[in-house]
Amino acid sequence: MEKRSTGSIDVKLFYIYANSIVDYKELDLKKCDSCFCTNLSIDNNNEPWIFVDIDGEGTLEIDNEKYAIYGSKEITDGKWIKATKSGLIRLCPSYVGLLGENKISINKIYLIYFEPSTFRFLIKAKLVNDASKVLPSISDELLRILNDSLDEITIDSIKGDKIETALKTQLIKAPWYLNNLENYISINDIDGKEIDFSKLKKSAERAESILEKGMERLRNKFGPIGNLDLIAHAHIDFTWLWDTNVTKQKVYRNLSNVISLIKNNNFLKYGISNIVYLKWIKEEYPELYKEIKNFAMENKLIPLGGMWVESDTNLPGGESLVRQFLYGQRFLLKEFNKISTIGWLPDSFGFSAQLPQIMKKSGIIGFYTHKLYWNSINKFPYSVFLWKGIDGSEMPSINYPTYGSDLSPSQLVNAWNDHKIKDLPAFLVFGHGDGGGGPTWLMLERFLTYKDFPGLPKLTVKLPQEHISEIKEHMESLPIWYGELYLETHRGVYTNGVKLKRLIRETEMKLIQIETWSSLLNKNINMEKYWIKLLEFEFHDAISATTTYQVYENIINELDSIINQLNQVLLSMLKDLIINDNNYITFFNYLPWKREELIELENPLKGKVCQKFGEKYLTEIDLPPTGFISYEVGPCISQFNTEISNDKYIENDYFILNKEGENIKVYDKENKRYSINDIYLLLCEDMPEKFDGWDIDESYKRVCKKISLNFIGSEKGPLMSCLNFVNDINNSEIKTKICLRRNVIEVNHEVDWHENLKLLKTVIEANIMGQYNHAEIPYGVIERPTLPSNSWDRAKYEVPMWKWTDVYDPDYGISIINFGRQGYSVSSNVLSLSLLRSPLFPNPKLDRGRQDIKYWIYPHKNTWRESLTPKLAMELNNQVIYIKGKSDKRSFLEIDPSLMMFGSLKMMEDSDNLILRIWETYGKSVCIDLKFENYIIEGETNLIETEKNELNKVCLKPYEIKTLILKKVKS
Repeated sequence: MEKRSTGSIDVKLFYIYANSIVDYKELDLKKCDSCFCTNLSIDNNNEPWIFVDIDGEGTLEIDNEKYAIYGSKEITDGKWIKATKSGLIRLCPSYVGLLGENKISINKIYLIYFEPSTFRFLIKAKLVNDASKVLPSISDELLRILNDSLDEITIDSIKGDKIETALKTQLIKAPWYLNNLENYISINDIDGKEIDFSKLKKSAERAESILEKGMERLRNKFGPIGNLDLIAHAHIDFTWLWDTNVTKQKVYRNLSNVISLIKNNNFLKYGISNIVYLKWIKEEYPELYKEIKNFAMENKLIPLGGMWVESDTNLPGGESLVRQFLYGQRFLLKEFNKISTIGWLPDSFGFSAQLPQIMKKSGIIGFYTHKLYWNSINKFPYSVFLWKGIDGSEMPSINYPTYGSDLSPSQLVNAWNDHKIKDLPAFLVFGHGDGGGGPTWLMLERFLTYKDFPGLPKLTVKLPQEHISEIKEHMESLPIWYGELYLETHRGVYTNGVKLKRLIRETEMKLIQIETWSSLLNKNINMEKYWIKLLEFEFHDAISATTTYQVYENIINELDSIINQLNQVLLSMLKDLIINDNNYITFFNYLPWKREELIELENPLKGKVCQKFGEKYLTEIDLPPTGFISYEVGPCISQFNTEISNDKYIENDYFILNKEGENIKVYDKENKRYSINDIYLLLCEDMPEKFDGWDIDESYKRVCKKISLNFIGSEKGPLMSCLNFVNDINNSEIKTKICLRRNVIEVNHEVDWHENLKLLKTVIEANIMGQYNHAEIPYGVIERPTLPSNSWDRAKYEVPMWKWTDVYDPDYGISIINFGRQGYSVSSNVLSLSLLRSPLFPNPKLDRGRQDIKYWIYPHKNTWRESLTPKLAMELNNQVIYIKGKSDKRSFLEIDPSLMMFGSLKMMEDSDNLILRIWETYGKSVCIDLKFENYIIEGETNLIETEKNELNKVCLKPYEIKTLILKKVKS
């Protein structure tokens, strides 16, 4: 006998679905506050369900149980909630949609009764039929079972009103022709006889019995094909196409929904990331927070990640990444008496090669992400692997295939097929993200149906820490990935948001400076609230400037306000160190090494060489390490006025820079060689295929225009000389000033930017082969290829740095040191820095208007290591602070910058001791002696300050981050 196909089974299931509707009625909702309310009285003799016809998201409350309502034309399972009790219904819609849309609609809400046995069979049969479509090896046997069971249910008649309700709700998808029928006839005109529900019930029970017995035989015959561990989760962006007020509602809706589901499904376990969300719930919904804590104790609700927010890991500073874990993990320790051992960044835009060490020293034992599935050129080869950082730290890591599965058979099959090491369990997350509420009733039904389904992997809802513990038992069999996890998409985020990235850099440096002085001066000023705000702005979409205009502007305004507040705190603290005397200026250097700086002042300094530059004086001064010094105001020993000239060259003790024809050349006087053959601008077409605000496609190189800088005049003097240029480009004007500033070339662009779909780069053609490229990453340094030799190298046509990058040969090199321009590309000896983009979505005003961009070009002998590029980069990013007044010269701390870099100095979280964070910068093993006034090294701790280890000598492995405990001694 001919079997029904999967498609014809779907059709019969739809008609059974329509006939299973015992009764339905539209509920009369009335406005109550900002929600809609009605009283619900249910008949428990049948299966009662509430269907909300919504395009958007909201919260449905039934007698204090809260559920997320979520739906669109494609997603319908989130529109259904089982009505388990009578009581007051409150429907509270969100007036912002899934992607921040202002247009959402709530059409109607229905109470629908199903014949219980038929409904139960219907769901099981639908799920088995769905599986038959993706399991060709057993599809014939599945279809035979389905056909036999469906033969037991006879459709004698069907009425138009039942079809109409089934079409409106489509729990079972309707055949295409019924969806179009209403274009030609009123469906209610279809006449049919009343359903005999007792007869339907008996036939459905027989059908279910046949289905269950057939599936049991099949399970005994085939069994599962492997193991797939699951956790419920909803990826919720901290801010993106909406502000955090909307996010708070999404989080509340999500966690309320999850707790309601956990109460009725004992097997469910749910992971929540972004620790700030728990803080929000604690502050604004204390009753819900109590339930969260209770379920956390039962391991039903699991905090994941340990980070305050799911941060970007390429663009923030190293100390910011440390503080993400410090504040996130310590919140968990205080509130839940345990930290998270799972690193969790499903959506961040690439992963720094120093992240394994930072995670490991923050209590993390395993790392989970999905984003590597987004690669545009190379498919990431592993689902489970051992990630090795640049210092050798090892982190078992999981690359799982979707933000949130709905546990459909196709997704289960794909997850297993993508999993390479079949002896180990695969991993999958399930649940609707953002406003979707996480898991739904249908996902839970799928789990129960598919958990031991033949031909599918065996499903187990499991804690990620249990999953990773099993992986760790087989470390020797894991493939190894060394270095950064470069994401082959979203390359434009390194460049977006000129002002944003500058303010974030300035805020981080300012916070570290205040903590340093506060610690040294026994002020004990707590900066946690400012750090927390900065960490939130380093969420991956926020720092990437891939947000709406209003969200972006709000962040900018908050950062401006924070910096003003920090400046007041800093100056107030430092003023206590000086006495009022307008005849002196005191200069402060918190970096722990001596500095020789070219300072711009309103007054000359007595006995110094100075240069009048506009209305100010340029003067060279020396500063002690982590200390301060006063200089007297008075006549310069030699004063020079800046000469305005039409000469196309400038010169100092280090370089000659001149415009030769269309080229700008730099001659290194000390090393007797040309270092740079040309500096120019490049304007390129920037029209990404998929994600306008995020991406720079490789094809941008096809349409680029070289723009030679148009000379207009020079300014010359013994301390600083500059060449000035102006270029009109389309609708924009770019004023460029290139200055010789001691041993660096300072470039300033004043841009009035009014382009769309354009990428602006500055290009330096170095007079070297360009054999190597290194770049600073947060608390580390990474090597990248200068010429692609394979598809993985080719994919890195635009890459991120933190403060600097360097292209070099063994005997000579060129560094670029940035102050917030972090995207660059390199090809042999050509180094280009991305200055500006002009996307249309999601913020068509991004970076338009006046933008000021500054960076240094640093030609140097030998490599960046011998030439101390990291030291210079710290100095550019930490301008010298000065205050009128007098003080004795003082120095507190000294570190040799040729051996390591200073990270931070702060009060320890739980004691009066200090924390000194240092990191080895040059890829060498070193041991050092620290010069520290009034303090001794008492030991070492981890990054979250929960351990204490003895330390006899301060020695660091290559690229190691070390956190020292300093104890004050009597002076």
